[in-house]
Amino acid sequence: MFSISDNFWGNVEIRLKGENIEKFFNQAAKKRVIIKNLRYKNKFIYGFVTPKGFKKLPSCRRGTEVGIKIVKKSGLCFSLNRMKRHKGFVVGIAIFFLILKVMSLFVWNIQVSCKDKTDTNKVLSICKEQGISIGAYTKGIEKEKTVQKLLLLCNDLTWCSINNEGCYITVNVVKSANPKEENAPSNIVASADGIIKKIDVSSGETIVAVGDAVKKGDVLVSGVFQNNTGIHKVRSKGIITAQTTRVFTQKEYLRRKKSVTKEIKTRSVITFFFLKIPLYLGSIKENYTYKTSIKSLSFLGKPLPISKNTTTFYIKKTVNINSTPKAVEKLLIDRIEKEIIATGIKNYKEVDLKTAETNNALTVSKTVSAYENIVSEEKIN
Repeated sequence: MFSISDNFWGNVEIRLKGENIEKFFNQAAKKRVIIKNLRYKNKFIYGFVTPKGFKKLPSCRRGTEVGIKIVKKSGLCFSLNRMKRHKGFVVGIAIFFLILKVMSLFVWNIQVSCKDKTDTNKVLSICKEQGISIGAYTKGIEKEKTVQKLLLLCNDLTWCSINNEGCYITVNVVKSANPKEENAPSNIVASADGIIKKIDVSSGETIVAVGDAVKKGDVLVSGVFQNNTGIHKVRSKGIITAQTTRVFTQKEYLRRKKSVTKEIKTRSVITFFFLKIPLYLGSIKENYTYKTSIKSLSFLGKPLPISKNTTTFYIKKTVNINSTPKAVEKLLIDRIEKEIIATGIKNYKEVDLKTAETNNALTVSKTVSAYENIVSEEKIN
């Protein structure tokens, strides 16, 4: 059997057949050609020889009719020989790893880690001012200085740290709970006109009663009250239900100009660190609205400093629209319904619906009555 070194550096599997095979082996032994792992199969003799020994085999077969055929070549010497034919591929791999090594010296991605909601853009902006941004040299990052700046400029932060994991930066921040702000003294004022129907107050001094008529902005529950121990300030809490009457109005012209989408175009840009490579020619000069999407490349779950920014442009044109009063009225009623839903009114009753047409415009007013919670908290300065 071949040793591990023989298999590593190389060996040649050969197949022998012919007359005077004994003479062939004797001549190979005289020339110190070692043929290992000899075996007989299907009228052929198989064996292994080193590349150096294989070069001596032609001289060993003189005077015999032994045929020699290579079955398989294996080992490092043959692999290197094959690679000589693909020098460009080998050079390309070397250049790739060199570029990868150089790129690892710069910041690829920055992430802000925070359990509570915080202003990520502000944190990233401050980091950028301190030299921490995508493409920055990792050895030149001043972590302690940046942490101090973040705590100084972000009043809602109580703790901050910056971790450098190779070419990835993680900014860990912790926001303050700010319990004083949550329990700050406040009044409850009316969010709409109405007649009080039900009062359920858990904190604060109630200054209205069931049946009272109130206007928007009137104080319903005061956060300042006085007792035997003195004057106190608390945060007012409660639910006050009132019967309200609201008027919703919408207006639209019968003959009007409307902007519609004429055409949709896309433009893509490849971003590599701070370098931007456009994948298009020309520019868009028409009126448009746009929407941008960013797709970042990743490798083994880690984001790479390469992304594709695709912007979709909606080319607009202006058209003249002539509508009938009935069609416009339906449009305005639908708008009013959406407006009512946006205010949070769930159950209401329609009291009145008025439609008026003046100067090429149609106005629809809808009056509704509802039972709703009109509580609006107002802090006491």
